[in-house]
This record gives sequence, C-alpha cells and structure tokens, in this order.
Amino acid sequence: MKPDLIFQLVSRRKWKERQQNGYYQPDETVDENSWIRCYLPEEVEEAANTHFSGRKNILMLVINTKNITEKLAFRELDGKSVPMIENRINLDAVIDKIVLVPDEEGKFEIKVEVK
Repeated sequence: MKPDLIFQLVSRRKWKERQQNGYYQPDETVDENSWIRCYLPEEVEEAANTHFSGRKNILMLVINTKNITEKLAFRELDGKSVPMIENRINLDAVIDKIVLVPDEEGKFEIKVEVK
C-alpha cells in the first residue's frame, strides 16, 4: 500500500530555478532514467542531515501521492524500498513547502507525523 504523503528535500534556490510549465524537475536524479528520490516520513530527518547538514534555506516538499501525474514506484536502494518519482514532480502534487531550520550545530531535528 503506497503512503498518501512522501517528501522531497531541496534548496530554496533550486526550488525556484527548476520550476517550469507546472513541474519541478531537479537536476539531481538517482539514475540515467531520471528517477527522483523521495522520502518516507521516518527517513526525512536522516536525509536532511546527510545531504544538507549546516545549510540554510532548505525546503521539505510535502507531496500528495494521489496527485502525482508521473510514475511513482518503490525501488530498492541501499537495501530499502524507497519512493521515487519518474522524471519530474507536478506542482499541484506539492501540497506544502516547509522551511527547515538547522540548530546551532547545523543539524536538523524533524519529526513528521502522518495520520
């Protein structure tokens, strides 16, 4: 069963720069087939600290999986089944953008509760 919400992390600058024709298309993808790595609620904090530690102006995109127009798949990556969107994310699937603020040590403390 696929979750209703998944998450993507992006700098505020790239979020603004990479929107075009109703879609967000990041320049970093997982493989040559343009799969965009997204995160489940329990993965967001670790991902933010792994990829964005010490950085400011980071957004957590909240994506409603029911609104995604591109293919959503769960693929094996590092021994886990992870959500991935093919090619690009339609903007109307992004239901919220949350600014992440690091603590004094540059770490993020993120608790996502999905009901």
